[in-house]
Formats: sequence, C-alpha cells, structure tokens
Amino acid sequence: MARNSLGGPGRLQNKNARTAFTARHKLAVVASFKELGDISAVIRELYPNLACSTFESRRKLIYQWIRDREALERVCASPVQAEKKKARSLGVATILSADDERVIVIWVNELRGFVMPITTTMPVFENYIPTRTLTKKGEKTVWVRCSGKEKNRVTVMLLADSDGVKYPPKLVYKAAPSQIPLVAEENRVQRNGFGVRLWKRMQKIQERTKMHVYGNNTAWWNSNLQLKFLETYFNSHPDMSVPILLLLDDFSGHWTQPVRDYATAINVIMLKVPPAYTSVCQPADASWMKPFKDQIHAQWIDNLREQIGEWRFREPFKMKAPERENVADWIRTAWDHISIKTISGGYRTTHTAVGDEN
Repeated sequence: MARNSLGGPGRLQNKNARTAFTARHKLAVVASFKELGDISAVIRELYPNLACSTFESRRKLIYQWIRDREALERVCASPVQAEKKKARSLGVATILSADDERVIVIWVNELRGFVMPITTTMPVFENYIPTRTLTKKGEKTVWVRCSGKEKNRVTVMLLADSDGVKYPPKLVYKAAPSQIPLVAEENRVQRNGFGVRLWKRMQKIQERTKMHVYGNNTAWWNSNLQLKFLETYFNSHPDMSVPILLLLDDFSGHWTQPVRDYATAINVIMLKVPPAYTSVCQPADASWMKPFKDQIHAQWIDNLREQIGEWRFREPFKMKAPERENVADWIRTAWDHISIKTISGGYRTTHTAVGDEN
C-alpha cells in the first residue's frame, strides 16, 4: 500500500495537454483539406469540440501535415505503419546481434589495456589543444596559447626601415608587480618591471637573444614602453638634424602627450595610420606579419609534436606550456627568417619607401 503524502497538493492529474495522431488520421485530414479548400471548415468538420484556445495551434499543425503529405503517403503504404503515431528514422532502437556486441566488448577491453578511460563520457577530451594559436591577420600581438597557460601572453614590437634593416624586437611578458610601491618602482626602473628573482632569468634571455625584454601586469604595450622604444632606436642616430618618419597605428599608448613631446625633441615625425587602412598603409601589416606569425605557428606545432613523440607507453600524458625562454627563441627565430626583400617589399607595397613619388 502506498504511503500518504506528507504535504503539498499530492500527485498532479494528467491534463492530456498534447494529443498524438496516427499517420492514417493525418493523411485523412490532408485529403479533407484538399476537398474543402478551407482550413477552418476542416477543423469544424473533424474537430467539432475543439476549444477556441487551441484553434490556432491545430491550424498550424494541419499545415505541417499538408507540407509532409508525401512522407505520410509513404508511411501509410504499410497498414502497420499507418496506425503508428510517430515514425522513427531507420536504425533507431536497432538491437545488435550477440556477435556484434561481443566485438564491441573486446574492443573496449583492449582500450582498457592501454590505460584509456572508458566511461559513459568517453568522448570528452581530457587534453584539449586549442585550434586558435595566433591573433587575426594584421594585429601586432602574437598570442601563444597552450594547454594550462591560456591566459599567459607576450606582446612583440617590431621595427624595420625601408632599406630592409631589421632591429631587435621588444618583448613584453606578463609579470605581477610588487605590492610595495617602492619595490614596484625599483623593479620598473632597474629590472624592466620584473622582480629580483625573475629578472635573473629574464636577463639571460635578453642577453642570449639580443632582444629587449619588459614585464607588466597585462603584458601589453603602454606609453612608458613607447618612450623607451623611442629612446632606444631614435635618440642617437647619426644626424639628428634629419627628421625620421615613424609609422604607427592609432593605439592610445603611442599618442600620449609625453610621447609626442619626446618625439618632437628628437626630431621624429610620428604618422598615424587610420584604423581601417593598416593593411594597405603600414608595411608590417602588408608583408611582414603573415610570414612572421607563420614561423611562430610552425615552431609551436613542432613543440607539440616533440611532446607527443617523447610520450612513453603506459605513462600519463600532460601537455606542457612553453617556457618564457621557448617563446623568446621562437620570436627571435621567426624575425631572423624574415628576409630583407620581404621588409623592403612592405614599404614598396604601401608606397612609403624612400624616393617613392607616390
């Protein structure tokens, strides 16, 4: 005997809100509509007790049957199928033979022998490798994304002149600033934004790759780095009386007032490229960035292949994110692979080469 409910309204009564119809009935309604030609007349004749509130839904349902007339005729060709209220696709609820089930059991046991997890959620990927490894075409930031360190990134600032001369890139890594203001300022001035311990490691990268390495909490370019950029490359050129044209995008850090004043003081004319025209007006976007990013992407793929190749049978596999040293080496190698022809070709494509009358 069932126990009584301790509270609440008890078992809800079945309202029969939805009604199912056989395929034979649906086809008869379609034939009636073809004869009468009026959907309202069909409903009044076949459903005289239909509530007004459900008239619209029944009208839409009949129109759906009319659209499916050919399918209903195929189903009703079989007397057995005609009395069914729902037709399932071929193969649904098919029962496998004992031999087929035995093959599946053997296959699953073999996978378990390889220490593979066989569960009800087997298709879930335990080590997901993102398909998006780099930024969109034309952007200046290369995003290296690997398993476990998706939020780590590095910003790269590239510089080359119209003669094809390439200058060492500047890298900005993510580094948490000190909570003590005095120490944070000391790190920024003396250690390029890194702490004492991390700076020892980053200094070795800087010395080995000949690239300037900086750190901040966003790994993003800013006006302070732009000032250092101008000071490094333009503060001591041979003839300070000859102005230098520097093409930059509209990033706000390039155009703060201290940056403008310093550029004027060292005779550098900064020209802003409109946001929608960098692909046709800026040499980097026109010809450098695509091969540069392709080189980094290729090295990233090689790194993944090496990790997979080093995996040993019956050992757990964990994808390792690249170290700061790896990323710096990839960037240095990719920049070295860009030829003088590619660099100068970017200036010719955008008609910004020295002596170009256009």
